[in-house]
Amino acid sequence: MHHVSGSLNASSRTLHITSIEKITVRVVRTSRVHYGLLFRIFEWWISNLSAVDEHCAIRSITFKVMLDLPVFQEEHPALEWEDLWMRLDDCLASYKMASLERVTITFEPRVLTWDTLKARMERNFLRLKRLGCELVLDAVT
Repeated sequence: MHHVSGSLNASSRTLHITSIEKITVRVVRTSRVHYGLLFRIFEWWISNLSAVDEHCAIRSITFKVMLDLPVFQEEHPALEWEDLWMRLDDCLASYKMASLERVTITFEPRVLTWDTLKARMERNFLRLKRLGCELVLDAVT
């Protein structure tokens, strides 16, 4: 199991994850962490997942995004990340990720506009869906 904490940037090391079958990434945003850092963490993971070779064994990837949002908040920051989700889709639909069977993205807490967020996110993962990869988007309270 790899634990990565602190600030990540373009010069951060690349993880060697080709032989790992199941990856779970927990992204936590507290009141002291800016949403831009969350975005950069996803970019860092896209970079690492893009660096796998054609013998990649990854079958399942789970992203758990935990934010300190009030449940009554209507706008979710991930609504503005459409480009990020499309890049994640491109990366995960690569021929190098042929073993990938399931991608799960879970948000906590569930916001009032969850149905809108989920519908907009689903539109950004068309390549994965075409390949028959299971996409699970969920939110918990």
